[in-house]
Amino acid sequence: MNQNELRVHMLGHLQFGWGNGRFQNSLTTALAPKQRAIFCYLLLTGQLHQRKTVSRDFWPDKEHKPGLANLRVALNTLRASGLEPYLNTQPQRLHISFNQKANYWCDVQTFEALIGKNQRQAQPDIPSLQKAVTLYQGEFLQGFSLPEAPFFDDWVGQQRQRLDNMVWEALEALIRWAMEESADFAAGIQYAQRALEITPWREEAHQYLMWLLANSGQQTAALAQYDRCREALKSYVDAEPSPETEELVESIRQHKTVSKSNPQPLPPLLSPEAQAGPPFMPPLLDPLFFGRSEPLAQLEEALTAVSERRRFGIVGMGGIGKTTLAAHLAHSLRPHFPDGVLWANLVDAQPEEIATEWAAAYDYDLSRQGSGEERLAAVRQLLATKQALLILDDAWLGAKIRHLLPESGSCAVLITSRDAKVVQNVGAIPVPLSQFSVENGRLLLTHYLDEQRLLASPDAVDEICHLLDYLPLAINIAGCYLAYRPHRSLDDFIIQLKQQLKPLDLSEDAQRIRETFELSWKHLDEPQTRLFNLLGLFAGRTFSLEAIATIAQTDIFWVEDRLQTLVQLSLLTETDRQRYRQHGLLAEFAQDKLGDDRAAQAGYVAYFAEFAQKNSKDYEMLRPEWGNLDGVITVATRSQMWTEILQFTAVLKDAWFARGRFEQARVAFETAFQAAVRLEDEPLLAQNWLWWGQACLEQGDQEEARQWLQQVLDLYNDLDDGIGVANAQFDLARLDIQQSFFEEAEGRLNEVLAQRQADEDAVGTASTLARLARLRQRQHQHDEAKAFALDAVERQTAVKDHLGQCRTTRLLVFIMIALNQPEMALAYAEESLTLAQSVADLGEIAMAKYSLAAAFCKLERLEEANQMAEESYTSLQRMGDHQSMTIVRYLQCLIKRSEEDFVAAQQLAEECLAAFTRLKDELHVAYCLAHLGDFQKIFGEVETAVRLWQKALAIAQKLENSDLVQKINGRLLTNG
Repeated sequence: MNQNELRVHMLGHLQFGWGNGRFQNSLTTALAPKQRAIFCYLLLTGQLHQRKTVSRDFWPDKEHKPGLANLRVALNTLRASGLEPYLNTQPQRLHISFNQKANYWCDVQTFEALIGKNQRQAQPDIPSLQKAVTLYQGEFLQGFSLPEAPFFDDWVGQQRQRLDNMVWEALEALIRWAMEESADFAAGIQYAQRALEITPWREEAHQYLMWLLANSGQQTAALAQYDRCREALKSYVDAEPSPETEELVESIRQHKTVSKSNPQPLPPLLSPEAQAGPPFMPPLLDPLFFGRSEPLAQLEEALTAVSERRRFGIVGMGGIGKTTLAAHLAHSLRPHFPDGVLWANLVDAQPEEIATEWAAAYDYDLSRQGSGEERLAAVRQLLATKQALLILDDAWLGAKIRHLLPESGSCAVLITSRDAKVVQNVGAIPVPLSQFSVENGRLLLTHYLDEQRLLASPDAVDEICHLLDYLPLAINIAGCYLAYRPHRSLDDFIIQLKQQLKPLDLSEDAQRIRETFELSWKHLDEPQTRLFNLLGLFAGRTFSLEAIATIAQTDIFWVEDRLQTLVQLSLLTETDRQRYRQHGLLAEFAQDKLGDDRAAQAGYVAYFAEFAQKNSKDYEMLRPEWGNLDGVITVATRSQMWTEILQFTAVLKDAWFARGRFEQARVAFETAFQAAVRLEDEPLLAQNWLWWGQACLEQGDQEEARQWLQQVLDLYNDLDDGIGVANAQFDLARLDIQQSFFEEAEGRLNEVLAQRQADEDAVGTASTLARLARLRQRQHQHDEAKAFALDAVERQTAVKDHLGQCRTTRLLVFIMIALNQPEMALAYAEESLTLAQSVADLGEIAMAKYSLAAAFCKLERLEEANQMAEESYTSLQRMGDHQSMTIVRYLQCLIKRSEEDFVAAQQLAEECLAAFTRLKDELHVAYCLAHLGDFQKIFGEVETAVRLWQKALAIAQKLENSDLVQKINGRLLTNG
């Protein structure tokens, strides 16, 4: 609101003034209490008052003339404070009233208009009720009283009671909507809690909250709420809970359905199965949904048709209503998709993050997967088995979504995009969405307007819609602007629009929407304008109240109030409790207004750097902020904040690796490397080079990993940094072992061991010994492997490296199997499982079960081996760990062979051969070929068997694996 608009807040503590009425140009403290009281009374009554009556009511202890004199002084003070335009003095100065045509805004009048509008409609007007509840910041004139003017205090008491009843009416309607229409129980809980904050003794609110908690799976909390209900009733009204409340709490205890006998009974409690259900991820429905019946029906039919490929895209300019239509389709089609409806906003997340979130909706954990490619492959494989609706909102590049979509199965796909080519590039059929018709534009705008204004200017609605080119987002923002100012005439608003908007033939649709934004933006006060502009830092991503308040360097409660104002003006959306998002076009507009504000960019980087430092191991805290954390690198690079980039990557390195965010880590390390070059800091350059190589290694990008690790090794040698050299050699040795370069790996590990022992690095020494054990195992030198592994375990136990101890103990299982000591193998497998469970590492638990299966197989306890292998495979499948899944499949092949189920064993061997070939694991490729040759011999296909053995022999000779060479030669000699 601009500085010429007076803002008056009476819901809560009284504050009024120009600009930001609470904190800037405030009149609240400049005026005496009685002067403030008179002003509020005149404003809200909206009547013509005789001066003598006002003087008598506010100065009851004064005679007639002294009372009038006091009133005259009070009015003159109000005028002198700049309120002259708001006071009407009638001829002969006998009467006084408030000028309702002046430029002002009052929260009580807006609140009343929103509630009144809802009362005139057959169905609850949810957006209006939500805005009204947000406006209600506390009881009317909270804490304000004039004991010397009983008339005024009585009037205030009446208003408080009336407004309290109105807000309860709104809250109850919202609660019932959350319970019965939207099934948004979390929102319903918030509304019920808000009602109890206002009136703790309201038993109906307690009942609603108990029901909502119970149906959200929070039975304990629901029963605790009953106890709070009893305490509140006893404390405030000296009463006991009603029979209806007692019936409800008993049904919660026994979890049986119950309904009340009153006209609006509580719905029956949901069963636990109904509470769970398939995943449903779309946003809440926007109740204002007009004019889309034709595309809605078209897409409902297309997406539910019996067809092999159901892919469609809603295409249209920004602000045309694509997301709203997609959300309505999601809700209307929910019953048609037994495996749920998945939703992704492409502004917030990268494809591999979406894959992880979608898999998690079915209890699959892909966070341990090294590469985004593996995650995407896993989710495609998963979705191919589902009948779900997949919705991808705001797509800009086909490449960003293509790898999320299954090529087979029964899933339907819906995309929203501004570009038809994006939709076509992923094999989807574009469905264009156009502007509103005249009738639908009128319907949307009149939703925000009261009958009095419509009757006063009957042609104004069509003219406003025409000026806004019938664009839904523009009409919505204009409607919110008018609803927020119930005294602004439509004719005056048209004048404002014409001053703001360019001629229609000179302005494209996108520009027309931006001009509508400009109109609302210009009427924000200076502090709120600054706050709006800062939202551009988030580029359309969700953000928290704490983040924007810290960046704005402003009181968090003030910021929350201002954000709610932006929500009411449709300039912002609240996505969750104290989390918000801007529409993409609004975010672009905010970015333009913010410009290259280095101070704001520094604030953004500083907040998220501190956030990352504080929560580096709290992955639940990090999860909703990953997009904003990725944005730090972009913002800091733009501002050339090289030191901050290096510090930020160092803080988040472990979290990126732990959550499998290697794509983001590689981008960050590349940027950090360039930052170190700019700062000419070679040690930091080397550190980020090392991390970059490690990220490549984790993703299986062996060629690039070797390139960076070799370069960082050379740099550490130049810097004469022994620790750095050891770290680089350690990772290169891992790569050498994977690629069967055993001699090179041994040389590196011996150097690393010497360095770490010299540095008295106990953890590093133990991990190096464990890697030497792995090397010896791959070389089939099992006695030496055992010695190294036992030494490593002893050291890891001493330094309490439980995760390392778990992995090395598991390695000992397979060493003992190779040494034909199955009982020892079983003991180590059980110990490995216990250690994995103690560190609560799901991946390690799965692999420990794999080692148990291997030990059981060696002991010929095949039923137990099958059970453990299947449990391991299922867990790994939920994590999408394809490499480990293949290892388990290979073991299952061996188990089936031991059971003499050669057909099943052959199928598993063929599956493993394809997977090991893709993973470039030549040793296991050779083993699979050898087994397949054995199966062909069993089936009587000796020539085929010989060809397979010869292929296996060639690989074994290349790897210099003498043990395998000897075994295959034995087969060939016998069957040559």
